[in-house]
Amino acid sequence: SKVATGGDDGNNHKKLSKAAISCALLSELNPDVLGFHYTVPSLEGLDYTALLEKIKQGPPSDGSSSSAATTTTLPQKILVIAADQPSTVTLPLSYECHNRSIPLLVVRSYGLLGYARIQTATPYHCITEAKKSNRIPDLRLSAWPLFEGLKNVASTVSNLDEMDDTKDHSHVPFVIVLLQALDKWR
Repeated sequence: SKVATGGDDGNNHKKLSKAAISCALLSELNPDVLGFHYTVPSLEGLDYTALLEKIKQGPPSDGSSSSAATTTTLPQKILVIAADQPSTVTLPLSYECHNRSIPLLVVRSYGLLGYARIQTATPYHCITEAKKSNRIPDLRLSAWPLFEGLKNVASTVSNLDEMDDTKDHSHVPFVIVLLQALDKWR
């Protein structure tokens, strides 16, 4: 897990891992849930079997628990969250979670777009999605010829540098700003 710097969480005065910050923020959503994390130097080549067994045993004793609830006598429900990890990490982690019937949530973001994938195994319910979901959308404006409607809208906006009023400037769609920057660059 990466160490967060000053601006990552807004008020991170100590050098905390991003896992610790995420765990604390997620635990605030439901104070009845005991959330904890493990920080490891690298997920590449990690023994996921040992890590998942350690997670099943409960929170570590080093204070990385992020909840007011301290009792662990209740049966544990475990959810593993993997955020922005390469397939070299998610595939073996997915395999080990599936073998242990531990739900896995894999999230990835691409700027303003992203996806979340949920993997469950018995005794959880089956989710079937018939659409192909492995294609990442190509959002490059120069990758295809622009359709006529977008060309017409882009041509109606005057040069952004000449706009005096910030209110007018803020109402220009971002794709138009990108198109004009692309035209200047060409």
